[in-house]
Amino acid sequence: MTGSAAADVPACASLGLFRDLDSDISLTFLRRFSSQDKADWLSAARLGNWLRAQHYNHLANLDRLWAHLRDAPRGTTGDQAATRAEITLSLVATLSGLREQIAALDKQIAVQLAAHPDASPRCPRPAPFGQLGCSPRSVTPAAAIRPRKR
Repeated sequence: MTGSAAADVPACASLGLFRDLDSDISLTFLRRFSSQDKADWLSAARLGNWLRAQHYNHLANLDRLWAHLRDAPRGTTGDQAATRAEITLSLVATLSGLREQIAALDKQIAVQLAAHPDASPRCPRPAPFGQLGCSPRSVTPAAAIRPRKR
């Protein structure tokens, strides 16, 4: 986001609130509090209750989280906030879709790695250059590869 758009979207306050912007808790937060008007409902106690309802495991950070939200620049309110909330929700949907695709690819990769000829219970995925005690069949250790002199 650039310029005034970044300051007007409550996603700005969400940046750095949780460790990863694309985490479940961040995306859930942005879905629920997609505008400044909705975020204004929060208090320290309400934030704590909302986090508990989301099964958030880091409630020791509640004071830091509340301070982060409280001290963040305020976004737009009123009619313009509703329009910008739609943008925030669209971005959240995009991130959610990407996360689903990544999870599906991770599963496919895990299946392929498990079926790899060099896979074993001791080394569930092929390790480059014999790391982790594995012995890939046709891999030359990097130390054995030397440039030829001409």
